[in-house]
Amino acid sequence: MRTEVVDQSANQLKDNNHVERVAWVAFQAAAAYRLLEQMQTEFKRVRSKQSVTRVHDSRVALRRWFAIWHVMRADGWESKKFRNNAIVPMEHLLEQLGEVRDMDVLSELAADLNCKASFLQKLQGYRDEARKELVKSLKIIDINELIKYISRYLQKRRHKMEEAVRQSSLAAESASVHMHAILVEQEQQVRKLEETATDPKGMHHLRLAIKGWRYLFSEFFNLKDAELERVQGLLGDIHDLDKLSEWLLNDGGNIVAVSNLKQRRAALLEEVPSALLELPYGLRPATEQSSIVRR
Repeated sequence: MRTEVVDQSANQLKDNNHVERVAWVAFQAAAAYRLLEQMQTEFKRVRSKQSVTRVHDSRVALRRWFAIWHVMRADGWESKKFRNNAIVPMEHLLEQLGEVRDMDVLSELAADLNCKASFLQKLQGYRDEARKELVKSLKIIDINELIKYISRYLQKRRHKMEEAVRQSSLAAESASVHMHAILVEQEQQVRKLEETATDPKGMHHLRLAIKGWRYLFSEFFNLKDAELERVQGLLGDIHDLDKLSEWLLNDGGNIVAVSNLKQRRAALLEEVPSALLELPYGLRPATEQSSIVRR
């Protein structure tokens, strides 16, 4: 089954100039349809083999979906029935993919920091157990049927929302205007979290907010921003080190690795302040004259 968009709004996603003339409901629906097809492809691959690459790609596809669904949920796309039938099982798959992916990342990082072979074997053992649980879920959940269900739901929900919008003050609101407000809200969230990102938990929340900001650009506007990617990657590397640190402290037998980890983390932390100054506050890809406004 190939998910198809019922109108031309998917093509309009590729051209930011069109956003001024597309209704926001159709604009969001097109983004969701496009990601459904990619999810289906990636889950077909990971179901046959749970390699490092396929686990990563499937997790990214699912995270991209949830990034836009977070926006669409707030706009009224999610019913209680749909949440139970589609969102809950997808959240379960995302969690299990995350557990396998965490072990892959930590294993690579641990080897790079010269952890002992016994510790690496321990991580591999946890990876094997997480993979088994993932395989069970992939056998239980029929991805093709789930994608079909989501596709049908989106089409029906879109018509329902468009009718509701026509009867409200939002009738004339374009995707440009609607998404502008969402981008402003996301920027405000990041600014607020910058002030509290003084510990691992704070930096983790900041990273997630920046990731959500980046996905707004990439999934709704087909736009990549190098600075958002850089800061997310930098904070992600620190987060991975923090997670590995917990494992190493519990293990207690990797003194050299712990020392290497602290040195690497300190070096990364020094890069954070200057990287945050380059975040693209004011970038508006929905207009013909997009620009970046610095603080």
